[in-house]
Amino acid sequence: MVVTVPATLRLPLAAPPSDSPATPEKNTPEKKPQTPKTPKAPLSVEEMKAKMLAGAEKGIALPKLESKFQNFVKNCYRTDDPKIIQELWKWRQSLKEGK
Repeated sequence: MVVTVPATLRLPLAAPPSDSPATPEKNTPEKKPQTPKTPKAPLSVEEMKAKMLAGAEKGIALPKLESKFQNFVKNCYRTDDPKIIQELWKWRQSLKEGK
């Protein structure tokens, strides 16, 4: 009597032994020493105003509340100087009146 075993129950055959390891070695290229990025000089108030105007012309809305505007200036233009932020806020309010 011949018994046939379904393919799902058959055990896989052992792989023939090989001389190479199971995981091949990765060829990593030599890394070049990276030079640090040059920090950008902070923008002047006039340059910030020009960028804000350019953004407003493209349709980007400037924040209308002072606290949100302060956060916007701190994050977008990387400045924490309260004098500069206050000057930009006064300028922002004059823009609103001009429209």
